[in-house]
Amino acid sequence: MNIKHRLPSKIIVTFLGLSLFVLPHMAQAKSHLEKQGKPFDFQVFQKDLDALLSDKALADELEKQLNDSEVTAEIESEINLALSKPTPKKLRLQETKAESSVSDSGKTDPKNNKSPDKVAKNATENVAENKTASTTRKTQETPYWDTVYALESSAGKRLYRRSNTSRSCKWTSTPCGHHQLSIIALKDIGCTSLKCRAARSDYQKSLAMSKKLEKINAERLQKSGFKHLPDYQKYLVHQQGSAGIKIILKALKGKKTLSRNMLKMMANNSPYSYKHLRRQGSRGAARKFLRFWKEKWKVKSSKRIASR
Repeated sequence: MNIKHRLPSKIIVTFLGLSLFVLPHMAQAKSHLEKQGKPFDFQVFQKDLDALLSDKALADELEKQLNDSEVTAEIESEINLALSKPTPKKLRLQETKAESSVSDSGKTDPKNNKSPDKVAKNATENVAENKTASTTRKTQETPYWDTVYALESSAGKRLYRRSNTSRSCKWTSTPCGHHQLSIIALKDIGCTSLKCRAARSDYQKSLAMSKKLEKINAERLQKSGFKHLPDYQKYLVHQQGSAGIKIILKALKGKKTLSRNMLKMMANNSPYSYKHLRRQGSRGAARKFLRFWKEKWKVKSSKRIASR
């Protein structure tokens, strides 16, 4: 770009001269003179301005500054455009790498001297390993409450007990709703109104109340020395209450005797009869009951993963 041979060249040079060189120096000079108690003479400074603008070296410098600013603006535009594009997902990146490794499988590896068939076989195995690792991660990341939801109400298909002929959670005193919360559970979280009872049939509200109950029970158990329970035992806290799971776990260690009511509750939530559990003794009954729920949790959790 040649500034000298354009019509608005004087205007551009004057503006750039003022903004890049003159005004900053003028401000510095004025500040310096004010500190010394001397007046600032603008007429003297104007003469310096005319001299600067008539200087050929200054005109060349201004032209260079203008060109550089245009290039910088162009680069910034490209950067902004690149940043505005969505970043590819990791899964897509893995698939691209897998496709690339498969496409390169026809070439012989000179370093390892592998045949094309062997390279293709290795690439296929790598893809299979990646899929297995992805499935394992998915298994580990399966939400705990998904399995609770499946166990308690068959994922919303069984909200009401058989005795609940009104088909409403508002008027029944039995466990009800998506997470089968009982009246005692609602009392634990300080929610005893009819509105709270009816809220059990709303999934989001039922889930929120269940999470609040879990937090309260976890605090109770920690005070008794029960920490970091496995998921199936955490679910049994939801089913049997914090007091119930403490009794069962202590019975397993031979430190507690299971009462008749406790054995009946365990029989109602397992395939074993009350008489069968009573014959096992407290420790044996606790072991059978926990083993059953450990396996059932594992199976139900796997089914939830497969359905997702």
